[in-house]
Amino acid sequence: MAKAKPIRCDEWSLLADVRTCAMAADTVVAYRRLAKALATVFLAHWPDVHDLPVQDLESYFHDTKKTPDTAYGRWFAANFAKVPSYLRRAATMAAHGAVSSFMTHYRSWQGGDRAKRAQRPPRWGGVNAWPTLYAANGGAGAMIRHDGDAVHLKLLDAASGDWLWVKAAVTRRGKRHATSGAVPLSPSLVVRGAALSLAQPYELSRPRREEAHRPGLRGRPRDQQAGHVQRRSRGRHGDREAVRPPRGSHRPPRQGAVRDTRQGPADHGQGRQAFARVLPGPYDRAKGLNTHVARDISRQVVAFARAHGARVVVFEDLRRFRPKGGARRSNLRQRFHGWLHRATVRQAEASCEELGLGFALVHPRGTSAWAYDGSGKVARFRHDHGRCRFATGKEYDCDLSASYNVGARWFVREEMRARRMAGREKEAPAGGKTGWPARGGRTGKPGRSTAGPRMPATLSSLWASQAGAGGSAETPATAARAA
Repeated sequence: MAKAKPIRCDEWSLLADVRTCAMAADTVVAYRRLAKALATVFLAHWPDVHDLPVQDLESYFHDTKKTPDTAYGRWFAANFAKVPSYLRRAATMAAHGAVSSFMTHYRSWQGGDRAKRAQRPPRWGGVNAWPTLYAANGGAGAMIRHDGDAVHLKLLDAASGDWLWVKAAVTRRGKRHATSGAVPLSPSLVVRGAALSLAQPYELSRPRREEAHRPGLRGRPRDQQAGHVQRRSRGRHGDREAVRPPRGSHRPPRQGAVRDTRQGPADHGQGRQAFARVLPGPYDRAKGLNTHVARDISRQVVAFARAHGARVVVFEDLRRFRPKGGARRSNLRQRFHGWLHRATVRQAEASCEELGLGFALVHPRGTSAWAYDGSGKVARFRHDHGRCRFATGKEYDCDLSASYNVGARWFVREEMRARRMAGREKEAPAGGKTGWPARGGRTGKPGRSTAGPRMPATLSSLWASQAGAGGSAETPATAARAA
């Protein structure tokens, strides 16, 4: 099955009069009412409608010559009589997608996939999507028509109940994704207060990806700085560079906004949720600044990968990382959450998808605790956690050593996968699919593995495997001096 092409969205700002803005707001309300009613029907008949195409879904609520007596056709005809066909089709797809997402999460909860044993089941939240405006080549049933620097929209006039064509000027067109190879899709109408805009999606062409076993970039976001290295081949490393967060991410205004979200509820004598509802400004500001930091870091990583001809970008898989340090209501956990490791990974993954770069996650355990040269565990400096001391006495940067291990772990995983595919080994040796050795003791007792102690895959693992295969392991000069 071919993988879907990436879709990215630009914003088009619209300028319209007061009446047009009111009609747009009424259109959104009517669209969501229709989608909510359709979702109720799909919830009641989900075992029968979960895999039906949109044309067959309409046989439950829309009377036609072929299906004159549908189950809910009379009620929908009385309450949604004049809804355009293309808007009804968009509401049908939105309602079906929302129900499908809810049922997936609910069945996952029933199967025991829960963060805590006492976690409550997911709750139905309705359909809050913006109405999709199909162009339909300007024909009958269309919801939008383009006219140079203006657009014609078919909106609901709540006073008369009719759907009328109105005109709005396009004051600004987002051109970030409107490239020559992008295919424009049907936009969505976005209404926020008195501001109107169109969310214009584009289907981007997917660049052809190179073979999987090619040199790649190994990235490791750590705190607000990521040390990463670009490897040219197995066990060898080339250029390296430290990724710096944008100016002001450690200091005001970001820290000021984060401090306000912590100190504000205490000053006003309210809980954090109540304070966020009454005064959402500090939370919105902190969220926007965090998003800016994550985008800037991921942009630097992807730019470094493209500049050096990398094929794969690798991060640690920290999806289940939860901060444990800090007392209750202290700011230490909030500082851990300000690390933004998941936001950075999501941004980098989206960029790699657009550019045709490979993206992978590897097991994070032991990447910082073990030296890349195979000398054993490292000792952190008490007053400078960015530096460490190897067992050989050499001092080294913790993030740089960890980035070597992260990259090596991807090579180990790919090598084990290639061996299994070639049938050379019936079982994967130490490393498996995560780059971490299998469980087992040192002695060959009945029913137990004879694998060695739990040693993680480091850069030295590649040197040893390359030397065993008859190649020459190229040991960096720093590692040679450490030995």
